[in-house]
Amino acid sequence: MAIVMRTLDEVRKRAHLHRRKRTPKTEEEIREAAESDPDTWLPTEEELKRFRPWRERATEKAKALSENERNFDDED
Repeated sequence: MAIVMRTLDEVRKRAHLHRRKRTPKTEEEIREAAESDPDTWLPTEEELKRFRPWRERATEKAKALSENERNFDDED
């Protein structure tokens, strides 16, 4: 691939060739965009119920680790 030098005026003249679609802003627009994208995985309501915030999971793991350490120390 070659590097092509262009002036600002040349770039502005060709800008219409590279226009991007407007980013969806509303919840409805985001859902429509996601549903129209074949690569998007949309979880079902049942799958969404199983999701938990990462902080909640991390807290549970930290508690489990500290309990394991306490149990280990108690065996001495």
